[in-house]
Amino acid sequence: MVYDNIDSRTGEIQTNWIFTYNQGTFIEAAVELHKILGEKSYLNDAMLAADHTTSTLVNNSVLKSEGEGDGGLFKGIFIRYFTDLIQQERLDAAAKKRYIQFMQYNAEVLWDEGTNKSSTLFSHDWRTQPGSSTGLTEQLSECMLLEAMALLQSEEML
Repeated sequence: MVYDNIDSRTGEIQTNWIFTYNQGTFIEAAVELHKILGEKSYLNDAMLAADHTTSTLVNNSVLKSEGEGDGGLFKGIFIRYFTDLIQQERLDAAAKKRYIQFMQYNAEVLWDEGTNKSSTLFSHDWRTQPGSSTGLTEQLSECMLLEAMALLQSEEML
């Protein structure tokens, strides 16, 4: 688990702020170190963060709502970097399959439950229909999920 921040004045770790975007940026840092140095330990670190996120920062296996505004983009940041992890050749096949199933399930729930299909608006809570308007950040996260699914499908990972 990656915490949101450490107060530079006191060194106090903000232990009650745990967001998907922090996990995602950690995953990408580990993936990039793996790409540069070729050490599998970095890929293993990325998997630990991914496993934590997909098992604890969820409500019934769907990424939790982190609100509107800035929080509306948090899941999208996680999705972007989680997708990069899934694309790694040295990623364990069982983990890859599990991660893809997680993404598929989230995309299906978003489309079936969290999308107003007449306006193609998405909700910050992927299990709840949006109102007549939503914020840009929420739309970006959901588009990032759908884009990731199209990318994985084009690479024949699905």
